[in-house]
Amino acid sequence: MQCERVFVGELGADRLPRLAGEVGADWPGRFELRFGRDQEGRAVVRGWVRLTLRMTCQRCMGEMAFPVDAVISWGLLHTEAEADGLPDALDPVVVGDGPVDPSELLEDELLLAIPHVPRHPAGACAEAAPSGDGSTAGASDTQPGVPGRDNPFAVLAALKTGQSGDSGEN
Repeated sequence: MQCERVFVGELGADRLPRLAGEVGADWPGRFELRFGRDQEGRAVVRGWVRLTLRMTCQRCMGEMAFPVDAVISWGLLHTEAEADGLPDALDPVVVGDGPVDPSELLEDELLLAIPHVPRHPAGACAEAAPSGDGSTAGASDTQPGVPGRDNPFAVLAALKTGQSGDSGEN
């Protein structure tokens, strides 16, 4: 790629309002964008964006840090029809003929990086960590932090281990 312009900077929550409305983060985010042309003369942008997102772990309901280090590889297009000729290594970005705000494109990359179900790595939760067989090692039948509340899956666990008294024969 023949590099024509390089932009390096930081983005605060004020520049990424959609992301800031979804998750917390360790602001500011950092980025580097290199604008240029590839061997075929296409306008391309290569670079990265980094930001640590703060979310709720869906396993233990505690706060978790989720570092995002997204690689940028965009092919800038005037129309969607041009996307058919774009190599697989480039993500199509239709910019049309008007000005483009790179912070909106970076925000899209960060939004796409948010996991559907944020969780700490296995064994890293502060509460009872799941064991390798899918059961919860050392967990009680109550939900952590909610005294006296029955675990809704305790009946299923008993069926799985054969403690229900039913031999399973017909």
